[in-house]
Amino acid sequence: MELFSSKFKEKLAEILLIDKPLIAVLHRNFVRRFSEYGMIIEVNQSNREKLPKKS
Repeated sequence: MELFSSKFKEKLAEILLIDKPLIAVLHRNFVRRFSEYGMIIEVNQSNREKLPKKS
């Protein structure tokens, strides 16, 4: 629902352009759209204990 709001989309774009680390949860339909902003790591039951260490 949030992505139907133009104010929400504007604020999200503003936040993504800031040069600070960010952890976000994306709906699978939006992963491709936001992948240009950084690294995408899919977390699921089988890999959640083996996530990459801080780089």
